[in-house]
Amino acid sequence: MRDIDNHLQNIIRLHFDADEGAPYWINKQSELSFDPRSDINSVEDLQLFYEDENYSQFPADKLKSEPKSFVPQKYGNQEYRLYSSGGRTGEPKWTAWVNNGGWRRLVDRIDDQLDSHTVPAGGDWAYIGPTGPHPFGYFTREIATQRDGQFLTIDLDPRWVRKTRTDSSLAENGVGKKYIDHLQAQTQPLLSQYGRDIGTIVSTPTVLGMLAENDALHPLNLDAVIFAGQAMKPENYQALDHKLDAPILGWYGNTLTGIAPQQGFNSETGEIRYQPVPSLAVPEIIEDTDSFETVEYGSRGRVLVH
Repeated sequence: MRDIDNHLQNIIRLHFDADEGAPYWINKQSELSFDPRSDINSVEDLQLFYEDENYSQFPADKLKSEPKSFVPQKYGNQEYRLYSSGGRTGEPKWTAWVNNGGWRRLVDRIDDQLDSHTVPAGGDWAYIGPTGPHPFGYFTREIATQRDGQFLTIDLDPRWVRKTRTDSSLAENGVGKKYIDHLQAQTQPLLSQYGRDIGTIVSTPTVLGMLAENDALHPLNLDAVIFAGQAMKPENYQALDHKLDAPILGWYGNTLTGIAPQQGFNSETGEIRYQPVPSLAVPEIIEDTDSFETVEYGSRGRVLVH
């Protein structure tokens, strides 16, 4: 049996368990035309939910109002944390991360990524990014702590950044540029005063590019530069890589699926490859939802993520 299928079966049994399961799934079970505990044995079997006329679709609105109903009762309030999505495709939704479950597997995977690029432990971390209801800042803090570094942060509000681009009145007045300048004004003293102890810096490609252009990163003795939150154009990746004597590493993900660390960069195509943690997210490229057939490698299709 594949490890992912064994893991899936354990997850299904837990969520539908009458005593320790999640309230939403325990109540939903009586409405289903199949028994998930016996009928779902592999990732492929998850399409039974899609095909079940009694299920319809996942109640995303409940992730706004009743996120705890999806958390197995096995976990007490101190064993998981609730975080909010960024709200890119509608109102933000809440989801739970178990401290010693998926959260721990993510920390270990990123730890392995840094080790594979010979990034030494012990250096401090400078983070220019979101905290607030988002998990990313808390996750990055945990990585810094695990690698025996202090965590220094400058808050960045991604929802405000997005609004400065989508609201015409804000865009016309250059509010987005002013906000980036505001972040730079906060970051420069941190780097100039404390830069000798900073080994890793984490931010968006926009902020990192701005700091690099102003030579704020060059004097630092960096062990790694990590970008996240946005895609980085190949030419910007190469320019940053040539300018800094440190590995440039990407993290891609979201509140629901976690972080997929970068696995490589193809200098010929500009392709940055990411590998999600298998026990958290399984992506497939399928023809359509009538057959769920996966396309051949290199072909286009619809993205399906479990």
